[in-house]
Amino acid sequence: MELIDRTKIKEIVTYLNYSLQQTRGYFLTLDHFKKLS
Repeated sequence: MELIDRTKIKEIVTYLNYSLQQTRGYFLTLDHFKKLS
């Protein structure tokens, strides 16, 4: 049971980190285009 929970937590953390990077990348791109215009 504990092993399954740990794997699940790891998956969630990985997903959150991925989402965070995607969001950061989106805002950096947005900022970049603002500077260009």
